[in-house]
Amino acid sequence: MKRICIVFVVLLLFPYFNMFVWTPSEPDAMSSQASALSTESSSASASPYYLAAIGADDTAAVLDGYPVKETVIAVIDTGAELSHEDLVDSLWINEAERNGTDNVDDDGNGYIDDIYGVDFINNVPTPAPDNPSAPLRYEAPEDDSNTSHGTHVSGIIGMNPDNAVGYAGVGYRTKIMILKAGNYKNSFSFANAAKAVQYAVANGADVINMSFGSYNENSTFAEELEKASSSCLLVAAAGNDGRASSISTMYPAAYPYVIGVMAGNTTDGCWTSSNFVDTSPAPYDILCPGEAILSTTRYNSYAEKSGTSMASPMTAGSAAVIMGFLEANKTYESREALLADTKKYLLMSDSVYTYIADSGLIYITPRLNLKNSLQHIIEDLKKEVQLSASPSATIEPSGNPVPTKTPLPTSSATPAATRTPSGTSVPTTTPVVNPSPTDSAIPVSPAPAGTPSKTSVPTISHSPASSAIPESFESPSESPAVTGIPSPGITAVPGSTTAPAKKFDTKSLKIKKVTQKKKGKHKLTIKWKKCKAATRYQIRVKYKKNGETRWFYTKKTKITLTRSKKMQVSIRAQKVSGKKIWSGSYKKLSRVKS
Repeated sequence: MKRICIVFVVLLLFPYFNMFVWTPSEPDAMSSQASALSTESSSASASPYYLAAIGADDTAAVLDGYPVKETVIAVIDTGAELSHEDLVDSLWINEAERNGTDNVDDDGNGYIDDIYGVDFINNVPTPAPDNPSAPLRYEAPEDDSNTSHGTHVSGIIGMNPDNAVGYAGVGYRTKIMILKAGNYKNSFSFANAAKAVQYAVANGADVINMSFGSYNENSTFAEELEKASSSCLLVAAAGNDGRASSISTMYPAAYPYVIGVMAGNTTDGCWTSSNFVDTSPAPYDILCPGEAILSTTRYNSYAEKSGTSMASPMTAGSAAVIMGFLEANKTYESREALLADTKKYLLMSDSVYTYIADSGLIYITPRLNLKNSLQHIIEDLKKEVQLSASPSATIEPSGNPVPTKTPLPTSSATPAATRTPSGTSVPTTTPVVNPSPTDSAIPVSPAPAGTPSKTSVPTISHSPASSAIPESFESPSESPAVTGIPSPGITAVPGSTTAPAKKFDTKSLKIKKVTQKKKGKHKLTIKWKKCKAATRYQIRVKYKKNGETRWFYTKKTKITLTRSKKMQVSIRAQKVSGKKIWSGSYKKLSRVKS
């Protein structure tokens, strides 16, 4: 009877069990730590879907006949199970230490016996998860989630495709340098992370993956990353709180010299819990699968995890493959040029994710597709060969330009065929042509030296547009050739075959009764009286700080913008008929203090 009562009490309290399970808390304003960015795990039940989703399931076949340089990816995380059956052959090895004397710094790099990397938590040269002798509790996912984070991240890159066990990782011809900077609670100190970055640079890493982050910045860590960006490609997770970038941004992913990675779901949309972009310039750069990612866990096990922590190494592994391919087939005058080319081709994926904000502005993020990126490189290599055979020939870059990370106005869009490696045409959106060169410009974000331009409109290859409700992020449906993306605030301007009137009085396009109102800490809502003769309205935003100017278009009489210091907003009405556009004079608005 006593046992029956105990069982009854346990069953009664089971739904509340999670209330008593410890989980890492979000760093507060005074925190000097960052957290790992992954969520719950489940047992593996199928082959990884994400390899095909990002075009990494046949990398060897795509690169057949081409040399590829081996690259090194530094994984700054909670360590890895070095003896795992699917990782043991993919580990970076410090040969000087492996072939040297025990307890001696044989290579003089300041670390003793750092054969596979360094443990910056316990200051020992074996970077495996804490308590490696403890039994793995399959019934307690919190323990698995904490202590296998680094092992799971490492497997996404380094699972060996050539052995008879497990699965395949993304990192074709790559090695993983294990740098343990996070403890068993998945907590990372900025000091240890900075040391790990220093070690990675000093010991020849090509790419650094950081599947952790904080909403608080740390100047010391940021300085180390900026210095490292001249020799390594930096990749980091965007965070798993479903937050818009207008609310808060995750670091180091949001730094301009780091490739910030958002997580996608199993249907090419944005994963519900991933942080996302709704500001410009965009703090995050690319979307990559992060939901239900199958990879290695401790004790020769495998499991699925979800999070931007999983999307980040997938991107880092792809970047390393691109870099190794470029370095083996092209000559670069500087390391910076190689890094810039790697990032350019990484973002040249022929596929984008579109998010429509409440304001009606459209934000475009490239989706990772390694196969498409590699095929663009192959196309350009062939063109270089043709150029050498014909001195009068000129090289045109293959594929679509690097997608812009600034909001684009939807406009009268005419599909323009662009040749892809497979020879099929991909529709592109084109901007409305205005009478003056200034007005026809697309919003531009200044790109730092050595980085690809982000001012061109990307090629859209049957990419779904997301739901207009930012908090839902439901999987969008496929859309055929794009002829303008419908949205609540900005709509495509319909074309017309009717001949426009020979004369039109632009005075009828005068803007009247404009009101401005702050919306929260970061938003500004602007309303104006409807102009009967107008087809649409053009909003010009000048940023005095950096000299940048952007244009937005809407058919509504209201728009919400992200406020910025020294921002000058002007509005004018426009009438569109066929290819003819009449514009009224700009109504310059008084500045609203941020």
